[in-house]
Amino acid sequence: MVSSHSHQARKGQTTSLEFFVVGGVVSLIIIFSFVTFDLSSNRTSDARQKTEMELIAIDIVDGLIKTNGVPGDWEQYPTSVTSFGLAKTPLSLDSNKIHQFSLADYNSSKTVMGIQNYQYFFRVRFLNDTVIKQSGVRPSNPKIVVNPIMAATLNNTVVHMDFMLWR
Repeated sequence: MVSSHSHQARKGQTTSLEFFVVGGVVSLIIIFSFVTFDLSSNRTSDARQKTEMELIAIDIVDGLIKTNGVPGDWEQYPTSVTSFGLAKTPLSLDSNKIHQFSLADYNSSKTVMGIQNYQYFFRVRFLNDTVIKQSGVRPSNPKIVVNPIMAATLNNTVVHMDFMLWR
């Protein structure tokens, strides 16, 4: 009878090992929750940044292929440019403007386009992928890359213009 009484007294008691196991499980749950929240926040932030970059890149490409820039003859006075445009008329590119844009100082061109916090790579190419002109910096280990590609004409030939924006 003594042995069953001492067994009943132990039933209600918890041991240090049980506290340790429960504490470990609770700690793991808390750590997992923080890690999951952090990963979810980073993905949301990256998605938001990518969307913002897509809008910026599309706006830049749109201006490049549809306008002649400011001033309209900026290619004759490249240091006076306040807005790049590569078009003679909307969707018809000017080869001299493309050439001058490809020669522009990289950091100065980023400032004019308002993309100081990003890197860019620009190119105009024929539909068979032969490159006509390119400038900028190709991505190396980018965190986020967007690359809108627009069609236009150059000397009555359809071409693609890529404007890759990355960080």
